Amino acid sequence: MRPLVVLLVALVTSPLAASEPPRTEALRAYEQGDYATAARLLRPLAEQGDAEAQNTLGRVLMSGGKGVKRDDVEALWWFRKAADQGLARGQNNVGMMYERGAGVPQSDADAATWYRRAAEQGFAVAQYNLGRLFEMGRGAPLDFAQAAQWYTKAAEQGFARAQTSLGLLYLDGLGVEQSDATALQWFHTAAELGFAEGEYYVGLMYGAGAGVTQNDNEAVSWYRKAAAQGLIEAANKLAMKTLARRSSDRDDVRNGVAKREAAREAAEQQVKDARTAERDACSRKGGHFYEGSATDLGLCSK
Repeated sequence: MRPLVVLLVALVTSPLAASEPPRTEALRAYEQGDYATAARLLRPLAEQGDAEAQNTLGRVLMSGGKGVKRDDVEALWWFRKAADQGLARGQNNVGMMYERGAGVPQSDADAATWYRRAAEQGFAVAQYNLGRLFEMGRGAPLDFAQAAQWYTKAAEQGFARAQTSLGLLYLDGLGVEQSDATALQWFHTAAELGFAEGEYYVGLMYGAGAGVTQNDNEAVSWYRKAAAQGLIEAANKLAMKTLARRSSDRDDVRNGVAKREAAREAAEQQVKDARTAERDACSRKGGHFYEGSATDLGLCSK
């Protein structure tokens, strides 16, 4: 019996018995840039209704190259298949395609709808994307408080880009109570994840003494980390003379707040102008203008 036991163990542990499932093999091929192999392995799975395979096949087709012809229309089709099954990544990707106008007419409103579906499932990337649309007033009402709420949800899941965006809202006091200390905290959290923009803003805060004791050496240290990742603004900071750096950092923080405030005011004015124009158009049609949610904007009715 002993040789039989050895034979059975050999069969269980052999490379043939431990071969990877097609989806795993396809994902590895995709990550390695072998899109042709990935597409070949994913397509039968996608056609069988595998939502993860549908979403990944969409990514392959959206990227194109490396043996696969780019096809935004088909990519969107597969993203939508995955999204309709409730896959948050697929829903986020449908939103992204609408926002870019890739494979479908551009629509920020539709992008916001799909981002929200994924965001409400707790998908951090979609939470960030939805917050970004609220911050810009695109496809959703301009609402910094909503932007901060969605950024916070994504930031608390460790999404560095959301952490940096949330830090900027705290720095500017948009939708949240202004706090240099809290802004620095979020910049630092992103920086510790290796996010270049987070590193850069930590450097600015140390250089300006905003939310922390002013320290040029710390500022330079963080600029170096960000510059090493190719962030041009950080590289420019490193090129500045030591004596000019401190006042320049303070100016950058102040100017950053001023620029974002000006952008906010401009965006608000655009919304007001659009609503005024819509009222005028509706008035000429003998209709009524609906104010309120994003889906209400621009609707007239008799």
